[in-house]
Amino acid sequence: MIGLGLKEFRRHIFTDLFIAVQLAAVFFVVISIVSGIYSRTALYTPVKDLLNSEGVYSGHINYRSEDGRTLKDIVPEIDRYIGIGRLAAADNGGDKAACYCYDDESVSVYIPPLDEGCWLTPNADELQCVVNYESEYAVGDIITKEYQWYREDDVTYTDPETSEVSFKVAGRLAKDAPIFGLDSSMQKNDDHRTLFDTYTNRSMPLLICSQTAAEAAGLTSYRSEPQLVIFKDGLSEEEIEAAVKKINAVTGYAMPVYELRANSEKYVYEQLIRLAPILISIVLLILVSTVAISALNAKMNMRTSAVYALLGCTMKGCGLIYLINSLITSLLAGALCLTFMNVMKLTGKLEETVITFDRHTLIWCAAVWAVFLLCAMTAPLIALGRATVKEQLAVNE
Repeated sequence: MIGLGLKEFRRHIFTDLFIAVQLAAVFFVVISIVSGIYSRTALYTPVKDLLNSEGVYSGHINYRSEDGRTLKDIVPEIDRYIGIGRLAAADNGGDKAACYCYDDESVSVYIPPLDEGCWLTPNADELQCVVNYESEYAVGDIITKEYQWYREDDVTYTDPETSEVSFKVAGRLAKDAPIFGLDSSMQKNDDHRTLFDTYTNRSMPLLICSQTAAEAAGLTSYRSEPQLVIFKDGLSEEEIEAAVKKINAVTGYAMPVYELRANSEKYVYEQLIRLAPILISIVLLILVSTVAISALNAKMNMRTSAVYALLGCTMKGCGLIYLINSLITSLLAGALCLTFMNVMKLTGKLEETVITFDRHTLIWCAAVWAVFLLCAMTAPLIALGRATVKEQLAVNE
């Protein structure tokens, strides 16, 4: 059957090449659209559960009153903060680097794309860090930082102690990788995208580590701003509303999480509405085109199919021949698509787009491929099934 399938491919080489080029174009369009969709939802999915919590998005959460009360003391409804923190280490002490940290929950919220190495792990016992793409440090390097601290008996904070701490580089962020919690801007119409930002300070390398490991090494840290402020479970609507008002009064700005969620869902919905119809249209186009061309080929080759039938080939066998023919055509289409994408990658064209070939695009391409094979195999069988062997032999005589 494989030999007959190859023979059929050679007999219709020009038609099959046309189908392969068309299918390759469909694969590329599907990859482009799916990449576009996931690029718009990639930052929403990690924080989706957080946005379903009760709380606020607010700055100035490190507030401390004159009598020493913190924001949590003033608003007991607060359960926890989620976001990035800063290490109490000078940026220019020892090896220069802007030092940030995540607590165990925040480090698991979002794993940014990495150029090499690995991301941080919760409950880390080794002081590892991830650096930005432009950093001069490589995976495995040791970064030594100097930091100052004061003894408990130094109530005037005039005699600082100096110590050193070493970080082992575990990973490097991808170029322009979004970083959770790094953004410091807050606006009325913010959505989930405001929870992320890219590090743009080219003169100062970025260092991100685990807060747990840093504190175990003797470093102190504080919350960067703004943060997601999550309330305790079981609060009534009145208690939530009162807590929001108190946080707003203290910090000057408190955006309820449900508003952030509503803005995020609106953005994602609008993006899907724009791109989904194009994807559906492309899939329908390949279906109609494949069915039409396959049926036409079957009509043109009825005599050959009749010969196969007279030689003992069953309808199932004929279907297998058409399947092998279509499989070769689709593999050629896949090769053409990958070749085109590699050429674009080598010339730097893909870097200017959000097009990526990952598991999401692979799944969609596999679905298109499966539907193509199904249509290419069944359409000829349906066309041939309506004609007797005598009628098929009479064709083209």
